[in-house]
Amino acid sequence: YGHVGDDQFSLLLRGRLWPNTLRPAFTRTLIGRIGPWNESMKTFQDYEYAIRAFTLKPRPQVEAIREILASARRDGGDRMSNIFLTHEGRSLRIHCERLLCQGVVRTGEFDPEDVSQLASRIYGLAIRSNASGWPDLGLQCIELAQQLNIKLDRLGRRRRRVAHGGRLAAKLYGLLGSAKQALSR
Repeated sequence: YGHVGDDQFSLLLRGRLWPNTLRPAFTRTLIGRIGPWNESMKTFQDYEYAIRAFTLKPRPQVEAIREILASARRDGGDRMSNIFLTHEGRSLRIHCERLLCQGVVRTGEFDPEDVSQLASRIYGLAIRSNASGWPDLGLQCIELAQQLNIKLDRLGRRRRRVAHGGRLAAKLYGLLGSAKQALSR
């Protein structure tokens, strides 16, 4: 997936690494430390499992396999992961982000810039939750991002303001973003 040699922890915090069951190759010892698969989750189980691995203390050294061993193709049909488009699915995603935030706070070993990117991403998730009409989930995201207690960059500060603005602000932000993309083409 083009991340060999990159800092996997940094990529995870910045939202550039989406761990799934096809990507990591964990050692038996590491799997013993991570614990069992969370079978109660309907979706995001792989993300939750990888977060538990990445936030262990002491931090594990996860080695990447350098050659491509398999490829996957999706046909665009219904998939189990489509549940992420529902309130329940978004709740499970926020559960994973909560685990990641707890691991970051617990270890205290992450680059502040990466943590700032994580907070910004979570504010973005709050915006999408608010726009979907789920203010309860938007509020959970805002609380998570605030717990990181980190200085935000310009985009992060903008996302924080929009997230606090509720559904109308989130819808307007989305419309402005779509218009900006259309004009840049």
